Amino acid sequence: MPLPSSHKIVVIDDKPEEVASLIGTLSKNGIGVVYFTGRLEQLPLEPLSGIRIIFSDIDLVESKDNKTKKSALLGVFQRVISRDNGPYIIVFWTKHSDFIGDIITEWGKLGYSPLQYLCIEKSSCKDEKGEFSISMIDQHIKEKVDTFQAFNFYLEWENALLHSGEKFINKFHQLVPTNSDWSNNIYYLLYSMYKAETGSNDTEISAKEKFSIASRVFNKSFNNELDYYTSQITAPEELPTTIKGSISPQQIIPSVNSFLGIHKLQSSNINPGDVFKITDDELKEIFIKRLFAGREINSKDVTLVKCIVTPSCDIAQDKLLKDENKRGLHRIVWAIILDSAFKFGEKNSLWYYKFGPFSLDGKNVCMHFHFATVSMDYSEKNEMSQPWFTIKQEIVFDIQSKIANHMNRLGNSLLA
Repeated sequence: MPLPSSHKIVVIDDKPEEVASLIGTLSKNGIGVVYFTGRLEQLPLEPLSGIRIIFSDIDLVESKDNKTKKSALLGVFQRVISRDNGPYIIVFWTKHSDFIGDIITEWGKLGYSPLQYLCIEKSSCKDEKGEFSISMIDQHIKEKVDTFQAFNFYLEWENALLHSGEKFINKFHQLVPTNSDWSNNIYYLLYSMYKAETGSNDTEISAKEKFSIASRVFNKSFNNELDYYTSQITAPEELPTTIKGSISPQQIIPSVNSFLGIHKLQSSNINPGDVFKITDDELKEIFIKRLFAGREINSKDVTLVKCIVTPSCDIAQDKLLKDENKRGLHRIVWAIILDSAFKFGEKNSLWYYKFGPFSLDGKNVCMHFHFATVSMDYSEKNEMSQPWFTIKQEIVFDIQSKIANHMNRLGNSLLA
């Protein structure tokens, strides 16, 4: 199993001399580690996120009482690891698994359950010189977490993200000489990226907006580097074609589609894919009757929205017409959002597009577009008008492409 490369390993032991060899071995192999003695005054001010492996001693206090030991461990864990940490495993330096089972049960009640926990004796991970061995630790972990092989994917992907970032920054850094003008010239390269994206238009764009545009171009280039390194990740022998356990595809697909298709990251600028709630009961009723004629649908369970479909280059190059309040005239398309149980029945309708099912605010919904509603609208973001969510780029590209096909069709007048 690959160990995390960048400070995603935590070692907890009240006796530094007991784990000095472990920390030294990890460091020699370029593996970042964070060490705590367990003393409250030395614990992090805020719980850490992104930890993947914790190596912990169980005797953090001088006591033979298991209740006291358990209380001390749980208190330290709560200070060290965040509820939003994500998947991780704990390696306890002990052979007393019954005692550890009680700790994990209490830990789970608090909402911090690890993906797996292991009980390993320190001596079994040391070589003939008494030094901790990466290969021996790795072998013990492999034996215990064989049923959680997807955890390897997480570790390898995060390592690939780190290494590709290192390589990319190094390549970019070498584009200009390292001298007294280096910082200025690096920022000039970013300015050049902004200009390449926006063309010659340089009016009414703040330095913050220019930097944001340049960063997007920078990120696009990095994605190619990341794709290469993630392609080197160890693949399983087979990808399963069915889902197991208590969860069904119908339950998980909306959540996956939300993960892949939308986000709620707030930006100060209007972006393609921004979705705004709209109050227009008459238009909402027209939508419902056209798409779901004859179906009993309560209009209160339907949300009318507009989606920004302005090409990103028009926004970046500031090509939009603006009113006296400097609001941009954006291309929009209207849609309704309702429970995913309702299906649109017509086939091969070029004017119609469905996005979903996806999970939104705890409900499984679909978003139904009508391309005949494509129009122009003055739109802006402010304290009174923020998007409900934003559709991600790949889906927006598909919507824009389908709109273009619909708008450019020639049609015919032949009778059916």
